[in-house]
Amino acid sequence: MKTVYSVGISIFINSCLYIYVFNILKGVSPMPFTVQLPTYQVETKSGSTLYPSHKEAQNHYQKFVDNNVPCELYEDGKLQKEYKP
Repeated sequence: MKTVYSVGISIFINSCLYIYVFNILKGVSPMPFTVQLPTYQVETKSGSTLYPSHKEAQNHYQKFVDNNVPCELYEDGKLQKEYKP
């Protein structure tokens, strides 16, 4: 029984390898898709910082607002919020 599974797995792996090499020779990327993740940025007069999540950027933005520091919150380069005391 192990031999049958081994042969089946071997054929499957060889088929995948054949398709992969064939696509490379045709000029097809092995991974033809991408995902654009959103970027979040908080800017102040002294500089700007990028954050990986909206929650984290929002927390830092709120800290600046609480400290009465002028700041701006951007998502993907578009202004979302602005605080000017």
